[in-house]
Amino acid sequence: MARFLLSSLVVVALLGCQKGSSADRITLDLAPKPKEGTPLVKFNGGALTVEEVNRQLSALPPMVRMRLQTPAARKDYVEGLVRVELLAREAIRQGLQNDPEVQETVKKALAQKALQHALEKNAPQPSDDEVKAWYDSHPADYQRPESIQLQDLFLAADTQDAAKRKARAAEAEKLRSKARALKPADEQGFAALVRASSDDALTKNVGGDLRPMTLPELEARYGTEIGATAKGLQAPGDISPVVATGKGFHVLRLKARTPARVLSLDEVKMQIRNRLYSERRTAASDELMKRLKSEASYTLDEAALAQIAPAPSAPGMPTMGHPGMGGPPGAMPGGPARQPTGSPPPGPPETK
Repeated sequence: MARFLLSSLVVVALLGCQKGSSADRITLDLAPKPKEGTPLVKFNGGALTVEEVNRQLSALPPMVRMRLQTPAARKDYVEGLVRVELLAREAIRQGLQNDPEVQETVKKALAQKALQHALEKNAPQPSDDEVKAWYDSHPADYQRPESIQLQDLFLAADTQDAAKRKARAAEAEKLRSKARALKPADEQGFAALVRASSDDALTKNVGGDLRPMTLPELEARYGTEIGATAKGLQAPGDISPVVATGKGFHVLRLKARTPARVLSLDEVKMQIRNRLYSERRTAASDELMKRLKSEASYTLDEAALAQIAPAPSAPGMPTMGHPGMGGPPGAMPGGPARQPTGSPPPGPPETK
């Protein structure tokens, strides 16, 4: 009897129709189709073939496939496929196809497939010519200014203690003399001076290394005195004069200076392709929903919307996206991920 019960599943269609219309309901055929290939598992009204299982295995993520290398693991996988088939039959036998949760699950699967189909049709991958055209029309996006990387030896001495400040200034001069006695390529020698003497807890254990920055970034983070001094360091290994700031004294060593340049097309081709593809998918998704809402005579009652008040989630609970859609607000499985444009805002300046 189950083999015939499994032959169809009737659920409410995802797209609304006029009440009573023949299109108001759809039929999903779950009956196993005759399969060609090497039989692997047989059961009343159905079978699994070696070829079908291999096809499903090939679609799994590599890490999952790695766990299916033994005969026992592969047998467990096949048993899992059979389990789904037989439990689905049992659900049909019990009439669970009419359960609201089942109907919602089917709706969401159909929604995902509809969106996937529309994107595959209307949002193809950008061609090489389209990528190059974007690159050529946005030259400013791919210009990289000169950057500079320093090592910093810092002695703390604020302006409120004149005696201490005078002593620390003299100490900084002595350390600068030691740094200048090093060979220009002796990065580790300067790092040893920093680890032995610097008061900067953030950089002391890394030999005073600062990340590569443009001169404006350097000034914004460490002050105009540091930026102006760094500008005069030209060759790797150059040691600065002692730099006095409101927080103390710095001795700088130039680690590297990278000239300004324009990123080549090859360097940014994948980045551009991903950007254009994401924008294309977003536009196709938006256009699809605009059309569907128009065809469905979609309206939203803002007054009624104001009455929706979900209970706050408990602390530590994950934030939910669209109900059942498995993603954050503004995203659908298989659809374009909406991401903010531009770079994250920089942190607050660090002036020493």
